[in-house]
Amino acid sequence: MAVLLGGLASLIALLAGMLGHVGPETILQRAAVAFCIGWVSGHAWQLVASVIVNPETEIAGELPGQRIGTSNNRHNSSSH
Repeated sequence: MAVLLGGLASLIALLAGMLGHVGPETILQRAAVAFCIGWVSGHAWQLVASVIVNPETEIAGELPGQRIGTSNNRHNSSSH
């Protein structure tokens, strides 16, 4: 996802440079910067979407795999 976003950003930068009649070195530099920004932004968005937005994480106030209001009695069910 991040590479796709970075590639799309670099293609847009290349197209904008060609339409703006910018020199080839400047176009490539801008495309490289756009790729890096898109790559970092893609990873940041993936982090937000997978950890912070996911309601089954500790950030949301519960352990992964548990629902609120239920208990895990796996260890308490053995008879001694």
